[in-house]
This record gives sequence, C-alpha cells and structure tokens, in this order.
Amino acid sequence: MGCVLGVCAAQIACCCCSTACSLCCSCCPSSVTSVMTRLMYLFLIVLGVLTSSVFLIPQVQKSLSKSVNIPFYDNSVCGMIKLGKECEKAVGYQSVYRVWFAFVMFFLLMAFLTLGIRSSKDCRAYLHNGFWFFKILIIIGVMIAAFFLPATPFTKIWLYIGTVGGVVFIMVQVLFLIEFAHRLTEALLNKADDNKCCGFVMAILCLIMYGLAIAGVVGMYINFTVSNACNLNKGLISISLFLCIIVSIVSVLPPIQAANQKSGILQASVVSVYVTYLNFSALGAEPVGSKSWECPYNLSNINGAGVAMLVVGIVIALITVFYASFKKSHDDVGVIEDEEAHKQKVADDETESVQYSYWLFHLTCMLASFYCMMVLTNWFKPETVSKGFEFAASWPSMWVQIVASWVCILLYMWTMVAPVLFPDRFSSGF
Repeated sequence: MGCVLGVCAAQIACCCCSTACSLCCSCCPSSVTSVMTRLMYLFLIVLGVLTSSVFLIPQVQKSLSKSVNIPFYDNSVCGMIKLGKECEKAVGYQSVYRVWFAFVMFFLLMAFLTLGIRSSKDCRAYLHNGFWFFKILIIIGVMIAAFFLPATPFTKIWLYIGTVGGVVFIMVQVLFLIEFAHRLTEALLNKADDNKCCGFVMAILCLIMYGLAIAGVVGMYINFTVSNACNLNKGLISISLFLCIIVSIVSVLPPIQAANQKSGILQASVVSVYVTYLNFSALGAEPVGSKSWECPYNLSNINGAGVAMLVVGIVIALITVFYASFKKSHDDVGVIEDEEAHKQKVADDETESVQYSYWLFHLTCMLASFYCMMVLTNWFKPETVSKGFEFAASWPSMWVQIVASWVCILLYMWTMVAPVLFPDRFSSGF
C-alpha cells in the first residue's frame, strides 16, 4: 500500500507541474484556450499511462504481492485464479485496472458536465478549461478509493467493461484512419493542379506505405509460421493479405473513381499498413499452443518486441485522441484575447462557438482510457491465464485485433462501394 500512496504522492507533484505548464503556455503568443485545454487532457492520459506502467514493473509487482496492506489483495485472489508464483503479475494488473478506473470515471463525469456547451460564455466551460489542480485531486481521490474495492467482483466486471470499451475505441481508430486517408488524398489532389510535385508525393507515400505493409507480411510469415503446425497463423495472414489486395484493386476501378474522386490507391495503402500492424500485434499476442493447428511461437520470445508493440499501441491511441479533438477545429471563429495581453497571452477562441464538442472529446478520452488499460494488461483474462498461458499472450487479445483488422477492411470497402450502390445518398462521396 506504501507503493500506491507513493505513486499518488507523485501524482500530487504533477499538479504543480501542470500549474507550471499553464504558466509556460501563457508566455506563448500563439496559444489559444481550445488548443491548450486539449493538450492538458492529453497530458492527463499520458500521466495515466506512466502511473499504471509503474505497477507493471516486476519489482513493484513483487512488492505488492508480499504486502499485507493492499485492500484488494489477499490469499483468495491467487486461489481464485490459481496462478501460484505468477500471482504477483495479476496483482499488478489489478492495480492497473484501478488506476484507469479513476480516469474513466473522471472523463465520464466531465462528459456529463460538459454536455451541450456551445461557447466559452457558458459557466460550465470553466469546468472544462480550468481547475486543473482540483481535477487531478479528483483523479487521485477516485484512484485511492478504487484500491479499496474488493477483487472478486470488481476484476471480472471491470474486465468485461474494459474489453467492450477497448473494442469500441479500436473501431473509432479505424473510422478516423479512413477519414484521415481521405483528407490526405483530397488535400494532395487539390494542390496537384498548381503543384505537379503533389502527384510525385502521393506516389512516394504509396510506395512507402505498401513497402511497410509488404515488410510486415513477410515478417509475419517468417516469425509466426516457423513450423508446419502453424496453420492458423498462415490462414490469418493469408486472409488479411488477400483482403488488402482486393481493396487496393477496387480503389482504382473506374466505377469507384467516377463515383468518388477522392478514392484512390493512397487510402488503400494507409489502410493496408494499419491492417498489417493489427495482424502483427495480434499474432504477437497469440499464446503458445499445443494443438496441431496452433503455433508454438509468439512475439514475446523476441527480446523487447512485446514492449515495442505495447508502446506503438499506446502511441496510436494518443494520436487518435489528438486527431479526434483537433480535426474539426474552426478557422473562422473569432479569437478574443484577454485585456492584459502583455501578461497573459492565451487567447479565448471560443467566445462565439466552441472549436470542438466538449462532451464528445471526453467520451473519446474515456474510450482511450479503456483501450490503454486493456493494452497495458494484454487484455488479461484470469480464466485464460489459470490454464498456464503466458501473461504476455492471450486469445482475447489476439482475436480482438484480428477481427478489428477485418472490420477495418470492410468499413473502407463500404466507403468505396456505397457511392456506387447509392449515388443519390452519397452523391458527394465520403
């Protein structure tokens, strides 16, 4: 419990850091309220990742498992999941659950409090844009309270809730990825008439993306089909490769191009890279199997590779939240600076209308919190681990990402064929 309180003390120190950040931001002449607020919330998520990562350190897990002062931990926990010496890892994972429980509850509360805000003149906007010291205190308070929740009902219930939230966030990632690919293509096409180099840039980007996708596929065949028994892996890799080839061909068909001029090979290449990443991460999370169609090899056998994939997953989550919050900012909204401009140079750019939906932003952050929790705990399932599988690998983690990759392909395929099938409804494309 001392470790828990130590982490919480570190969180309080971060309150001072957030105040210092606000003062530093005030010295930036180009800073606006909407931008700095979103960056601060992203900082909170990063803080959550760092805090929960502490509980994944083996020395910390070992210390927690030996402590008699942890409210949610007793001998019944290890007896329930039958992990023996590996129980210290389960204690660490349950600590991660409680850290992110605090962040999820915080963002859920903020989503409720900011529902319907239309401008910074709304008194509730002050709750969204300020009071950082008290916000972090609330998170710390909920976090400490969460450590007093009993393990037996909380772990399983929160696991299922977190799994649903994590899957939903993966779908959000897919949707934003497709939208980003369309926006990138549209921006390059709009400049292609004035600058011939844009076409060259598109070609280079396509080559880079497909190069990464091909390298990923080759890497999967090399690392995850090392024996004749890996039929499942071979099938999953081949299915994803086939789907990527199909969408790449469909993206350049004349009917698709005629119905939606934004459609093209660049979007298909971006989607192919993301699908390849999901498959690589999924196969890396596959437990070592003993059946004839399973594979006796997983990514955790590669030194440091499992940690690298975890870091990539967290970075993608942060990028998703960043893109979701900044993609709809308005350029035509007036910016009004404070009267004491020489002292405070952070401008209020939301006096007429908010730059983004506050409640939707907090909802996205809540889903991102679920996703970070599940990634950091490898979509941990006590019943699976009790059968002898490794903590770094689990069937739920594998299949969630495999299915997500297929959904990504299907969603992108729909954005291409929908304008052809329903020209009246999608006359302007996606």
